[in-house]
Amino acid sequence: MSVMLNYNLMNSSKLSRRNYLEIIRQEVLNLKISNNVFYLASIVFSILTIVALFLSFPYYGNSYIVMLFLGFTQLFSGLYQVKLSQYLDSKETHKGNKAVGIFSIITGLFIIIICIVKLMF
Repeated sequence: MSVMLNYNLMNSSKLSRRNYLEIIRQEVLNLKISNNVFYLASIVFSILTIVALFLSFPYYGNSYIVMLFLGFTQLFSGLYQVKLSQYLDSKETHKGNKAVGIFSIITGLFIIIICIVKLMF
């Protein structure tokens, strides 16, 4: 939508092709940064899950912290899949990625809620 707005802006104010390409490049850069947030968060939480898993072995204690990190990993990877599905061209791929993303979000929220309830009681 913003690309179309910029296209109309280019036609109305007679911007040069170079300025228009600079605007598009900036929008793509903003899209890449905002798209990588969920991806990086899922990587960070998956690393925390592995570290917490190895730290919980010697004590044979509660593994609820590990499961909490796993829930956050699922949640952020699901959000990344849904966001990624918005930028794909094929309708079949769009529906498949969105379904997997929604399933991951629901699984992650379920794990997080169960772990918080279990830690509270």
